[in-house]
Amino acid sequence: MEGPFLAEERSLINSLAEMLMSYLERKEAETRVAQVTRELVERNEELWRLQKEKGQVEPLVALGRVTGMIAHELGTPLNTMLGHSQFLGEEELTEGGRRRLKTIQKQIQRMVNTVQYYLSRTRISQPARSQVNVNELVLETLELLKPVFEQHELEVNTTLAESLAPLPANRGSLQRVLINLLNNAVDALKDGGTVTITTRAAAESPETSKEGVVIEVTDTGAGIPPEMLPEVFDLFLTTKESGKGTGLGLAVCQEIVKSHGGTIQITSKLGEGTCVRVFLPIDDTVAQPASAEVRE
Repeated sequence: MEGPFLAEERSLINSLAEMLMSYLERKEAETRVAQVTRELVERNEELWRLQKEKGQVEPLVALGRVTGMIAHELGTPLNTMLGHSQFLGEEELTEGGRRRLKTIQKQIQRMVNTVQYYLSRTRISQPARSQVNVNELVLETLELLKPVFEQHELEVNTTLAESLAPLPANRGSLQRVLINLLNNAVDALKDGGTVTITTRAAAESPETSKEGVVIEVTDTGAGIPPEMLPEVFDLFLTTKESGKGTGLGLAVCQEIVKSHGGTIQITSKLGEGTCVRVFLPIDDTVAQPASAEVRE
């Protein structure tokens, strides 16, 4: 409309309107570009995660085949050893000898259970679960590894929270996690040092979205190089010297923890030591296992 404006005023208004329109269109375009960029970043991260998981499928298949062969080869001699140890238990032994024999029997049974566990995983079946007292399991595992700690002259400390809720877990699998983590701590303490196990209740948080129990295994060892931290859960990767590590321990721990709906995190500093933090939910309905994390 012409209105009460002069031609010069109308021209100026039209110019301002065009500039405003151009600005608004540019801002809208920038918003769309930012949104598309975010979506692309998210898709890229998802593709990267899937690619990494896919890269672990073939080693897992190979591991399953090897496990089957090992189970076949070790099953008979392990059962034979267990049978002979039971016969030996019927003979006259000193109190110390009977205690050591009991430890040997437990270790043989643990090997049998380990083979059965890996076979069950390759057959995609879930091991049976029960209500597990975490503190009792920690103390039992420490007693089991006591000769190892004494051999390496290590100091072992515990800080176990009282009145922890029991966990719905497979007891053998959970003990396997503790044994792997403690063995790693021992290997990191070549010149002596301290291993500390801590348990505590964990309240619901944005990180976990569930209440649970935290288990921490801390050592005062050499630590893990920063460049290796993001890869410590990869299959067949080991920071140990040649001939000592298989690169399976932490990968197995991660799989077990995730199958229980938990998380496992590692923090480490060279020359100061390493801390492994395991969170396990007390809710036994595990719909989507949480992702493992590695932190420097």
